[in-house]
Amino acid sequence: RLMGKELVETFSSHLGSNDLLVMPDPAYYGGTTTREISSADIIQEVAATGKHAIYREHRADCLPLLVADRKAGDRIIIMGARDDTLSDFAAEVLAALS
Repeated sequence: RLMGKELVETFSSHLGSNDLLVMPDPAYYGGTTTREISSADIIQEVAATGKHAIYREHRADCLPLLVADRKAGDRIIIMGARDDTLSDFAAEVLAALS
């Protein structure tokens, strides 16, 4: 909610024609977090600018998209906040690429 517009603007202006943005729903640990804007909303807005952006509800469903058709020189960037399982996911991606 607080940074949705900025995320859309950043992805839309910096993703190249060969780039792919894959975004699942964020980890939810309770608290005061609201779900007014979802990952699906952000992906829809980025895709509307002509960028290649795909939403998947679950992180595990992103893995096949991240490793399909990858070639030498490609980069996979995994980002998130307050999720101590991201390093585990990064290891899964690396293992899938091996």
